[in-house]
Amino acid sequence: MSEIGFFSSDDVLNQLFFDIETSGLDSSVDVVSCVGFYSPKAGVRQFVGSTCVAAADYFLRGHSEDAWELVGFNSGFFDLPFLRVRGAKEFDRFGHVDLMPPASMHLRPVDWAACVAQGGNAAQSVRVHKDSACMALNIYVPKHSTGQACALMGKRGSDDDVTEICRHNAVDLFATFELWREMRKWGWI
Repeated sequence: MSEIGFFSSDDVLNQLFFDIETSGLDSSVDVVSCVGFYSPKAGVRQFVGSTCVAAADYFLRGHSEDAWELVGFNSGFFDLPFLRVRGAKEFDRFGHVDLMPPASMHLRPVDWAACVAQGGNAAQSVRVHKDSACMALNIYVPKHSTGQACALMGKRGSDDDVTEICRHNAVDLFATFELWREMRKWGWI
């Protein structure tokens, strides 16, 4: 097996799973505290701190030949917009699969008439969260903290907080990978 960058040449999967951790939900004021990537053959690569978005962008620039698709959960609504506001450009050079829409479509019954009657965006009103999707598909996720707790930790920024943010991010990356495998098996993506 020969190594090519972050992936091995005999790697069947050309997907790179990614997730970010932030100090809140507002991309105009909150900061990205961690950007993580997962490849089944190479493991986890994480970037933390004030330069994590630039470092992740640089990392992707060096691996554009190795992967052809980025996979995330709620990444089209949250992660990618957050990263774009921070000047990340390399993420847009890859194909992208957001697992949240197919999870929402297959795991939650939708009352479309109620969505229309409420005048809301039907896609937004029927979102399934990653943890709920994992439970529904019998994927064990050993959570130590929540995204909300990580947001608070990101604001404090102690060494212990950074360690917990990275642990949370790594678990979320693996959960995204397992969801992708299950959804693929069921023909949802």
